[in-house]
Amino acid sequence: MTLTTEEQFAAQLRSSIRLDDLHSDVQPEHVLVTSRRAQRRRGLRTSAVALCGVLAVGFAAPVLVQEVRRSTLVEPATQPEDFEVVVDTTNGTITLPWDRYFLSESEQAEVSRASALAMRACAAEHGYDIPEQSTGGDIPYDRRYGIWWMPQVEVFGYNVPSTPAMSAWQAAGGDQVSTTDQQMAILEDCNATPDVQQFWPKTQLSISGEIPNFEQQVFESEAGRAVFDDWEECLIGHGLRRHPQRGPWAVTDGKRNSGDTPAEYGEPLGTDSAVIDAQCKADVDYIERLAQLQANLQAPYIAAHRGELTAMRATLEESLRRARTYVAEHG
Repeated sequence: MTLTTEEQFAAQLRSSIRLDDLHSDVQPEHVLVTSRRAQRRRGLRTSAVALCGVLAVGFAAPVLVQEVRRSTLVEPATQPEDFEVVVDTTNGTITLPWDRYFLSESEQAEVSRASALAMRACAAEHGYDIPEQSTGGDIPYDRRYGIWWMPQVEVFGYNVPSTPAMSAWQAAGGDQVSTTDQQMAILEDCNATPDVQQFWPKTQLSISGEIPNFEQQVFESEAGRAVFDDWEECLIGHGLRRHPQRGPWAVTDGKRNSGDTPAEYGEPLGTDSAVIDAQCKADVDYIERLAQLQANLQAPYIAAHRGELTAMRATLEESLRRARTYVAEHG
């Protein structure tokens, strides 16, 4: 499928601000709003802290040194909200403590809209009229742990639902439009302009070493494996089982599976199997348990880098404010 103008520049127009990648059991090109990600990291700038003091009593020095050593070993204090998980069954969202410092999917969509408008205006000045592309509609629900939200599972099964605006655009042939080399060059130049870049601030964390893959740690933990075992036990009772070769939450009936399926096996698993899958997850509190395990891992890391995260969120809030103002004035 030929990518749309916005899709061709998705990697450049998104800030990649989510650290935990949104996994899905379908192909990436079917996901309307990419979740989050590919965060660039840089090393922590170390600073030297000098301890100066004048000791009047001979034995005071060793005591003070011991106190200093103890204080440097104290872990930063966590807050109750550092462990808080919100599973919104009304809107199909999952919010972990780490997520609160980054833009949500809907907020990212607002910023993308402003960026797309700025791109259209710039391209028009260079003689390239980008067709209007509707981007409204609901954001597909959070599938970081696989399908689970029954209102859409019952309708779409394992497929990622499209928004009404995207469906109308595809029906009109919008996804068949190609871009010439000259047009791509215009887009590249426009993407580098301040009018477009104002919506994508550089928000790198100054953290030493690699940021942990919290999700993978959960999956490999004893508690995480217990969640998957409970879920699979329920699946087996309904003629299904996990298919870990395809992914941590992939499902199969022995021939068909929850993703792409070889032609000789027929169609992928249908909506009926998806409903069983989601119901089994609900029966064993699959989403809540995995989310809480991940939050528990995130909490001490948040406490250690709270200042950086808070400052970054403030920067992103300003970007969102600019995006909303731009859309109000030019949308």
